[in-house]
Amino acid sequence: MDYVNIAFGVIVSVTLFVISYRKIIGAKKERVNATYHEIVKVLIRNLINNDHILSIPEINRILQTKSLENRIKVTDLPDEITFIYALYTRITENEILSSEKRKELIQGINEYLKKVEEKEPSVLIEEEKKPVVKEEKISFLLGLTSIFVATLATIFVFYPYRLISTSSLINILMSVVAMTAALITIITFIRLKEEQEEPAVSRKSTIKAYKEFEDRTLKIIGASGKTTREFVLKKDNRTFVFDICFKRGTKIFLIEVKRFRSYVPRFVIDKLKDRARIAKEIDKNYVLILVVENKKYLARYLDDLSKTWDYIFDEDELKEFRNKLIHNI
Repeated sequence: MDYVNIAFGVIVSVTLFVISYRKIIGAKKERVNATYHEIVKVLIRNLINNDHILSIPEINRILQTKSLENRIKVTDLPDEITFIYALYTRITENEILSSEKRKELIQGINEYLKKVEEKEPSVLIEEEKKPVVKEEKISFLLGLTSIFVATLATIFVFYPYRLISTSSLINILMSVVAMTAALITIITFIRLKEEQEEPAVSRKSTIKAYKEFEDRTLKIIGASGKTTREFVLKKDNRTFVFDICFKRGTKIFLIEVKRFRSYVPRFVIDKLKDRARIAKEIDKNYVLILVVENKKYLARYLDDLSKTWDYIFDEDELKEFRNKLIHNI
């Protein structure tokens, strides 16, 4: 076996992939990071110079503008509330401001966040619940292209003037296998490194994590009965979509999946209560289940939500419920 052409193919494919990845995806991530810090600076300057915190719609307009300027998507950036948290952190860390001024600004941010909780749902831009796989596809295509070009280069360098024999073909195939293994290792390393260096939670990563959580929920409940996604209810020209519906015997269970972070606006709770209330008005026999990844973020709302939702579970509690359901029915 000719290890020279295998090593040559691996080096060429990895080099091409790293350069291409850096130029395409790496450059975009740098623009996203720069845009994030640029917007935070805008908010800080506005607060310090004008004693004013921009509203959620105003921040969203800045996100839209800066995204266009830096050739990225708004979904690559964190949500508006995350920028308010960043503003709070930067003001807290600022040693140039006097202690009195810093205390005054922090108090203003805290009051602002309390007011945001009372805002109507239309104030915030809601995110679509769909998986984001564009960058993964680009990485895959870059990998295939690198392997293809490296394979041609190997053939041209080592077998330019003669027919490819069986042994030569085996060497080429081994080169392709080695290149594939090397690229998988490199891609995995890059992904892990990027996750550790991620400066802020983007909307895309949030949507992706939500999708994974919903898939886990569906897998848990799948053994309980006939399961479908996106069960639609309509009443008074209003449409409500529950994430998962499953039937067990004569009972119909409607499941809403929510993956909350540390901040849960009041209007989200009100929407959940309204959704459950209308579902019961349509059919009081519906069994309503709210599944959340971490119940601690809902701690202050649990008693309120329990008045309209039949069950509120995290993943472990949902598994226990499923086991009891299978055993009892």
